[in-house]
Amino acid sequence: MGYNVPTLDEIIAALQKRIRAMEVIIFSNVGTVVVTTPLDIPSLSASVTYYTDPNSRLPRADVTWTWQAPAAPDPDALDADPAVDYMFGYQLSTDANAPVVFSSTKGALTANVKNLPVDISVVGKVYAVSQRGATGPIKQVVTAISHDTTPPPQTSTPVVTAGLKSVTVTYDGKDVSNNAMPLDYSMVRVYKGSVDNFDVATQGILVDTIVGAGSLYIPANDNYDRIYVRLVPLDFSGNVGVVPSTTAFADPKRTTVTELGIVLPGGTAFSDFGNLILDGSFESSIIRNLRTAMKHTAYTFDNTAGLPHHGAYTVKLVSTDTTAKIFNITDQTVSETSQLSEITVTPLMKLYVAFRVRNMGANGSVVLYARIRLNNDTFTNLTYPAVAANLTTGDWEVIEGIIEMPANAKSLALWLYNNTTTTGAWYFDSFQLRQIISTQLIEDAAITRAKIANLAVGNGQIENLDAGKIDTGYLHSDRIDSDTIQTRHIAIGAVTSTELADNVGVSLDIINNPALDDMASAATLAAVSNVANAASTDVNKLKSAVTVIDGSGITISQPGSPFQLTIDNDSLDFWEGGARVAYVNGQKLYIKSAEILQQLMVGVHVIEKYDANNTFIRWVG
Repeated sequence: MGYNVPTLDEIIAALQKRIRAMEVIIFSNVGTVVVTTPLDIPSLSASVTYYTDPNSRLPRADVTWTWQAPAAPDPDALDADPAVDYMFGYQLSTDANAPVVFSSTKGALTANVKNLPVDISVVGKVYAVSQRGATGPIKQVVTAISHDTTPPPQTSTPVVTAGLKSVTVTYDGKDVSNNAMPLDYSMVRVYKGSVDNFDVATQGILVDTIVGAGSLYIPANDNYDRIYVRLVPLDFSGNVGVVPSTTAFADPKRTTVTELGIVLPGGTAFSDFGNLILDGSFESSIIRNLRTAMKHTAYTFDNTAGLPHHGAYTVKLVSTDTTAKIFNITDQTVSETSQLSEITVTPLMKLYVAFRVRNMGANGSVVLYARIRLNNDTFTNLTYPAVAANLTTGDWEVIEGIIEMPANAKSLALWLYNNTTTTGAWYFDSFQLRQIISTQLIEDAAITRAKIANLAVGNGQIENLDAGKIDTGYLHSDRIDSDTIQTRHIAIGAVTSTELADNVGVSLDIINNPALDDMASAATLAAVSNVANAASTDVNKLKSAVTVIDGSGITISQPGSPFQLTIDNDSLDFWEGGARVAYVNGQKLYIKSAEILQQLMVGVHVIEKYDANNTFIRWVG
């Protein structure tokens, strides 16, 4: 076989390839030697993603490091040794003295570290590993993890529903696009305002917050003014979200007789007191004559049969224009120079006001004016818009509320003021003005039996009655209706033999005794029995799985399973098929054989699987 002698050009080309494969040493003009290797990583960068931990609800961050692979060597070079893997590790600024543990990225050019705290710095470190096991220099970069500065998105529009002298705000926990809020979303601040599209900073009032999805109750003022609402989101980093461009609103409902539980007088009118209009006072011709000079001519007294709320007369307003019209309720013209016939009040007095209206909802609205004279003879006006729905049946509707006097009030005048948009016919009747008296203002013995009319107090007016409040002999059997007192109303020991007449209680019919109707029914007893039986079944299952060994240990095993766990004072044993296969004793695990699927750390060395054919043992410090 012949031998081919290389030419000079072939020799030169081979030498050039070897020079490219070798490390290149460059001598600077100051004598420093700079060495570059084929395993240098040219660049390393990091990106931070912020979120809120769903369990702790604290701000956290994920950091992703990305690097550039070293330049690939000439594949034709005899000693070409390209990078095939990368070892990555990181170190927190709060733990700078801890050793860095490097792990293989399996050739990937990225690494991700999750659930890091904020307001720290983290150092990412990476080096390349060649095909022949050579390692390159460590490339590192420092990344600061600060609070997220991205504001949460605008919220969805809340649902505002009207309640009794209140509204309820309901938020579904989503953003304006109906998507779930980000993980770092904390809460929404609920602001209320008195005008549409109110400015949150200058006109809004912070009511409360809603965490997640939920509802919030907002009380109305005494004027039952419309309540506008805006939600402003906030995240756990303190970032305030975008204020919605529109407001949601609702009109608080006025309390009706049924809702308040107050029964207004019916066909029997109260007597007039002085010249003040009380319920039914339009029946007096004197009152009607006095009011004729103190009302707008559009107001008339109508005694059409069946029209008034009760009695023979009601006030009727027929308006054909849009001018304001006044009806004086107190016997006084609207004058600030005279206190004649104004109602004398005391500071902080509370007055209950109620009246009936009919057809008002279809014909505009009316305002109850409370002009309060102060101690210095100046005035403050309280207004109560009385807007009621127009029932299709034309039934009378109640308008009611409470007026609280200021601390420096001395007298009060009331009148109705029909607004400039009211046209058509509506009716006014059954006016009431009552002082609200608390129990602290009633002296002992101030109310006697002689002051209470017969049948004035019935069962419906009594909620609780203590035995100590009834003198002996005042409550007889003829005062107690049948079935009024049931067994649940009699305390244990309250009835003894001394309280029973002769021959009472000698025998007790259990089967046909209506007095025992309040006792637990058979269905109730059956339900209790079912609960007890279910608990007994659960205990039996537990007893079959757990066995006590001579009082010093336990064995846990499912019936029919070959596996058992035994715990006693000496060891924790694992059994399979009746044989002990492993045990823990003296802070050591004893087992004949074990298969480690991925990684095992022994002291300062890690034994880990590299791929299907190779296992590494490396020092980790």
